[in-house]
Amino acid sequence: MKVKQKGFGLIIFILALGMIFGLTGCPPDPDPTCKCPDGTAHEPEDFPCCEADDCNCVITEPAVKEFKDQVVFMYVETPGVADIIDMRTACGSQNLDQLGIVEKIRDGIAAAYENATPPQKGNFRNVFLNNGKATITIENNVNYGSYEADNKTNVRFNIDYLLSVSDTDLQTILIAMAAEMNGLPMP
Repeated sequence: MKVKQKGFGLIIFILALGMIFGLTGCPPDPDPTCKCPDGTAHEPEDFPCCEADDCNCVITEPAVKEFKDQVVFMYVETPGVADIIDMRTACGSQNLDQLGIVEKIRDGIAAAYENATPPQKGNFRNVFLNNGKATITIENNVNYGSYEADNKTNVRFNIDYLLSVSDTDLQTILIAMAAEMNGLPMP
């Protein structure tokens, strides 16, 4: 009878172990690579619970992706330029260029500059020409709605705002941004 109890205990242990693997979704011996729904392959040592059918992989990107010397508007023969820096976390597999954000910023600033009053145009020239090259940082997981101006040459934008804002509303906020970066009250 004691033999049966030991065998019963072993069966309970094996069943419990099977339930643990079943609840976590982690196969005991994962495939050499995990293919996520977007087709991206990952090594299992980085993502031990990956399965080809139901992947919970986090697709990581380099910490910083820079797009240098983007022409944002023309002043006579001189281009206004800015560095656009991607500082998103958990940003997925698409960079800012693929998401259309670089083009949206470039077109938005160019249109805002063209539609601005002469004093407002001066604000843009100060930010993108006179004070040196501006830096536009794109972030997520932030506690501001649209943007925050750090100083005369640095501004940060919320990626969710940029993905959802209309072109007209973006131009309005860019005019306000240029004024704020020049230390002026927002229009």
